[in-house]
Amino acid sequence: MFARFSVSSNLRPDADYSAARVSVTVNGAPVATRVLPLAPGAGDNTIVAEVSIPEAMRTGDATIATTVDGAVDRTSGQPFSLQIVSNAFVFEPPTAPRITSARRDGVMWTAATERGAAVTGYTIEYRPAGASSDSIPEYVQHTAATTLRTAPPALRRGVVYRVTVRAESRMGEAASDASPSLVVLDAPRSVTAQLRAKRRTATVRWSRVAGATLYDVRLASRGRTVARRLMIRTASSTSIVLPRASSRWPTRVTVAAMSNGVVGPPTTVRVRVMR
Repeated sequence: MFARFSVSSNLRPDADYSAARVSVTVNGAPVATRVLPLAPGAGDNTIVAEVSIPEAMRTGDATIATTVDGAVDRTSGQPFSLQIVSNAFVFEPPTAPRITSARRDGVMWTAATERGAAVTGYTIEYRPAGASSDSIPEYVQHTAATTLRTAPPALRRGVVYRVTVRAESRMGEAASDASPSLVVLDAPRSVTAQLRAKRRTATVRWSRVAGATLYDVRLASRGRTVARRLMIRTASSTSIVLPRASSRWPTRVTVAAMSNGVVGPPTTVRVRVMR
């Protein structure tokens, strides 16, 4: 049974349903029912209603009794009632899955819970951040009901995406869950690290990475990580003057782009000593 239904005009072609009332029972128990207003220009003067079936009643096959009161026969002017009894499959779409990870190496989510109809699969959609949720996705993937992970498609590099995952059943689609963001970042290029011994300064430079919001710079000396980790907090930054680490200068520098907690592949170079 679908949540919204209408009474066919074929049952009483000359009937006026404008003041009619509708009530519905599932296996003899009443459920909340709401009559919807007819849209202007509707072809048939019938009645449209929505039902809200409690979770405990969504158990599969059920006897549905629909009663229409207060309709009027246009020919005789007399009110009449209708009762329609049928067997139907009571269902709701599955619950929304929950995305647990959205990274360049994979999107993962929790299993949706079926509500009267088995989950048949999942739809994964990728939209650029800022696009409306009902816009056409840039990429779409489908998985089986038992698959709760997928590798992202060949996303445009440097573009921040929102990922949505929704469950499907033979009765419809569930609400979706959206990830905060997913972005595929390149490794920084043209990375250089130069130490000018006479000036006692060391400078690291790199090329800008599309989509990066900040950069992670790590220093190492003789195989050991120097205690201080540097975070460059402006996307436009492409260089930094290194601090002294204890009495030693770093011998290696690693630079990686970041965006919304996502860390891109790093680039590591040796510090070049300039006289």
